[in-house]
Amino acid sequence: MSATLRNSANTHLSFVWNEPEENALAIDYKWHSIVAEYLDDGEKSELLAGLRDAGFAVTVYDGERASLRAVLNGDWRAIPYSDKYVFNTTGSGTGRARTSLVPAFCDLCQIPICSADGLTAALLENKFYTFRLLESLNFPVPESWLYDLQYGWRNGAPESGVRVICKPCCESSSIGIDEQNVFSYDDSKLDFLQRMSSAFRQPILVQTFIPGYEVEVPVFPYPRATCPAAVGIETSKQRLLGEAILTNDIVLGGNYEFYDFSDPFPSCAEALKLTAEAAYAALGLSGLARVDFRVTLGQQIFITDFNTPPHLTDHSSCSFSFRSAGLRHSDLMAALVTIGRFNSASLSEARPNLDIT
Repeated sequence: MSATLRNSANTHLSFVWNEPEENALAIDYKWHSIVAEYLDDGEKSELLAGLRDAGFAVTVYDGERASLRAVLNGDWRAIPYSDKYVFNTTGSGTGRARTSLVPAFCDLCQIPICSADGLTAALLENKFYTFRLLESLNFPVPESWLYDLQYGWRNGAPESGVRVICKPCCESSSIGIDEQNVFSYDDSKLDFLQRMSSAFRQPILVQTFIPGYEVEVPVFPYPRATCPAAVGIETSKQRLLGEAILTNDIVLGGNYEFYDFSDPFPSCAEALKLTAEAAYAALGLSGLARVDFRVTLGQQIFITDFNTPPHLTDHSSCSFSFRSAGLRHSDLMAALVTIGRFNSASLSEARPNLDIT
């Protein structure tokens, strides 16, 4: 990361963010809006300030079309910086693997990216595939089932009485998740799953519900998969969430706070970090990611979600993990650009050992 900061005057980042007004609202969900995945004006300002505080030049592209057009018409190549990278947020719209569009295009054009590659983005946007892979690799995950409006249960149904949580298979930011999504399963719940699958136009992931603590673990990829901290989530000043969950309303309102999970549970926090790093490596992921866990009262851990790109604003577990290490938000932005430096070197078949800490 220090080398990235030393070279910041020669570095340019193309920031591609999605635009709900132009690209999404016409096909938005009625149950919950996908706007939760999109940056608001304040969050955009935070990210740009962090990048510029670190010394990087930035060009913003409003949506994927604008960024692709800039490359195709030669504007991107004409940017007068020796080191140029691209970072994209969650893809616009509601299509499958939508976040993989920009990285796949950049790979085709040999443009280094600071975010996940196309395969990582596509894989992690399908939670069921991700969890079945993790299960096959013997990682601690809840038992999972998949319900589809067209095909019904793909791999059998939960037994009656099992406490479960259901969520849209291909969404993030707690889209589709309310208190009603946690229940003891029986056949009467099929109507709810059918309505949910219809409303979100995708299969529904159903998992054994894990009461306990909620913990987010950011993973940075270089020089190897590394987790700065295990970050606990508290709501209403309660660290032990028990049966409570991060609903869409809580996420939209930002009504949650962070704490260093190693303070109350140092050995468990270390286990979470090691598990997140191992899962990242086992799945062959790239770019910055975040692994979410639930931890029981007995400190048994379960992976419950993967996110890429995770939120990077000041009010995010990624930023909190850097602050816990005595670093600034601008250092987080520098770590992000370091990913682009490594990818640029890999395109030239030279992989330097780049330290992000």
